[in-house]
Amino acid sequence: MTALTEQVYYQDAMLREPSSVTHADERVDSYDYAMGIYSSYAFTVNPQGAYRRVTIEHLGPNGTALEFLSTRDTTVTDSGGRVVLREQAVWIPPGHWATTSRAATTYDAKGRPVQVSRLDPADNSVIGLTTTVWGDCCNKRTVTDESGIVTTHIADRLGRPTRTIRWGVEGCDSQSIVARATDVDYASVEYGGIGAFEQVTVTEGPLPGVYGYAAHSETAEIDPLAA
Repeated sequence: MTALTEQVYYQDAMLREPSSVTHADERVDSYDYAMGIYSSYAFTVNPQGAYRRVTIEHLGPNGTALEFLSTRDTTVTDSGGRVVLREQAVWIPPGHWATTSRAATTYDAKGRPVQVSRLDPADNSVIGLTTTVWGDCCNKRTVTDESGIVTTHIADRLGRPTRTIRWGVEGCDSQSIVARATDVDYASVEYGGIGAFEQVTVTEGPLPGVYGYAAHSETAEIDPLAA
């Protein structure tokens, strides 16, 4: 008797998009696809729309939804394939999907993510925000997370990262930026003649030290006690 490993069923063999996957332990993943319109963090089904929604339901044996165990992952992408919305849900009694998390991503004109909004599943209000500021080309300048912690990225003229500084926030006051050793992670990078990492220095962080690299970026020395 041949043991079941995995069975995949496709709704369109040419596109290689599965309609369901049955795993060896009889768990079933069910797939659904739809085109539509996306606005104000909401997706509306419309065959003529430019956005695409993919929904994957992770179910029990025979495709049965199990209370508090079965989950659903939903992603919405734009015409360029960039994810603009992610949503997770869990199956709860008496028998429906309850959204547990939602996050929306916005992009700049060059297609780079500039803002991630964590949404309240109840009313789509923004309850957390992460922002990214980019340089003229393709390097990140700063990333500010939901807690107000700012990570600054510094690059050389060739666009290679040379330093990263992470600033903490004192207490609950998001305007009080401090630079104590416990709040700042600092790293600098030096490059060799062929552009490979030559030395990475980390100071004032959880693991200060000097990290050396050989010509082909292979780790040559790690000294976490070096100042």
